[in-house]
Amino acid sequence: MADCDANYLRFIKLFPEYQSASSRTFVLNGQNRVVTITVLERTPYTTLLTLKQTELEQKQGSDIGWLQIPALKVRLYHDAKVAEVLDCEGHRSPSPRFEYPNPKMYQQDEKAQWNKFLADLLAHCLQHGYETGNCFDRVSS
Repeated sequence: MADCDANYLRFIKLFPEYQSASSRTFVLNGQNRVVTITVLERTPYTTLLTLKQTELEQKQGSDIGWLQIPALKVRLYHDAKVAEVLDCEGHRSPSPRFEYPNPKMYQQDEKAQWNKFLADLLAHCLQHGYETGNCFDRVSS
């Protein structure tokens, strides 16, 4: 839960206008990568977002696309002030704990790993991200 609490605060720092804007895009400094946060749904107490990473520009013969950050669907719960990963590349949110081995070969703590990955990605965006068009002030996480 600590990662979910911290992720909510990171989202608010990265995308403070989530209630009115439909998306926000960041270029990662020193990399050919762009992270886009898009609002899919707004309700009075929650917001559903996606995070996707793309290449800034496709270079001829570039092999940078061999490792892509998975697209994540994240729900922000405003009353509890938490952000939880619901979907990772089409895989719906797994149970908090799994017996191992299991048919889909999820790790025992798969859900916690998804939320930790989101924490690392958001922290990286806060430290190295610049909003497209304007310089994004770096904020320590």
